[in-house]
Amino acid sequence: MEGVPESLQDRLEEYNRNFEATAKIMGANNTLDKSATAELQIEQTREMLIAALPVAVKTMVGVAAYGVSETNKRLAAQYLIDRCLGKDGDISTEDEATKLLKRLMLSGATIEEGGK
Repeated sequence: MEGVPESLQDRLEEYNRNFEATAKIMGANNTLDKSATAELQIEQTREMLIAALPVAVKTMVGVAAYGVSETNKRLAAQYLIDRCLGKDGDISTEDEATKLLKRLMLSGATIEEGGK
């Protein structure tokens, strides 16, 4: 995948291999094990999404700053504002993505033209 750090791509490939192997071992009829596998898959998916947050934030900031469509630029900027400040400007309930976005903005991180 273009723009995805190699370490994240490696984790995705490992993730897919693990679940293919697990599915083969467990067989099709063991619902108890399927439930455990589903929980593990959800947890690993969550970890992967958290690891991908910097790429996602950089992409969204790039769209807001350099998007071709004025509509997309406005929507991306509004999304970032809403995530940082909330729709009513309340910053008391920040999630991890919002905290990351604020740290990136405060660090003065630069976004290359085109969101790369």
